[in-house]
Amino acid sequence: MAKYAIIISALDTAGLNIKEKLLALNRFKPAEGSFDGYEIFSSGCARIYTIECDTVFAERIDEKIEADCFIFATRHEASAGIPTLSAHAPGNFGRADFGGGDKKLCPAPALLLKKALKALERHKPDGFTVTMEATHHGPYIEKPAMFVEIGSNEECWRSDA
Repeated sequence: MAKYAIIISALDTAGLNIKEKLLALNRFKPAEGSFDGYEIFSSGCARIYTIECDTVFAERIDEKIEADCFIFATRHEASAGIPTLSAHAPGNFGRADFGGGDKKLCPAPALLLKKALKALERHKPDGFTVTMEATHHGPYIEKPAMFVEIGSNEECWRSDA
């Protein structure tokens, strides 16, 4: 059975909101140990890890956490401010201005991305759009990885929806 690591940044309002909502489902329970000074939560084959740095700079986190796939739950930023739920794989086709490496792409869990986008579409709050973003930032890791994001501004990041 595949192991999934859900990564949340302690610096990310949206990520912390997502973590709070996941924990409120009462499926995740405290696991043994800690990571980056934060409690780990576990449910079946998934674990929630909180990290100190921004997720786009979590380089080689796959060497520190044992998992088959990494899901970064985080904010989406856009100047248009449109309420959006999005998903994409990390990596950079060009320069690595926001984590990762120049011209380095991470393996994309294509089927999981598809399932995530369908689930986001089914459960999206009124007024939100769902989109698959282009790959455009880090971190660089060698295991399959994806971002699931809420955006595009502070109001959306704190949403109870």
